[in-house]
Amino acid sequence: FSTVMQSVLDAGGKLIFIKAGTYTVDDTINITSSNVWIVGESRYSVILKLGNNVDKNMFDLGDGNNNLQFMHLTFDGNITRGNIKW
Repeated sequence: FSTVMQSVLDAGGKLIFIKAGTYTVDDTINITSSNVWIVGESRYSVILKLGNNVDKNMFDLGDGNNNLQFMHLTFDGNITRGNIKW
């Protein structure tokens, strides 16, 4: 999931729609531009879960980026793995 998201963002994606499901974030997703919206199908059905044994932030929002929106998503820091990083 992390690789696909990063590829879309690197290609200039500004509106990313995520269908229902649980997605494992196994590497930091870097957002390097403004006006990016990441929208889930439903906050109850789209779960972004930090992978087991991953000791990284889920997202890096960069410096100076404006208007970053995260909507209709559930973030799971996977507390069973130890420290939570956002």
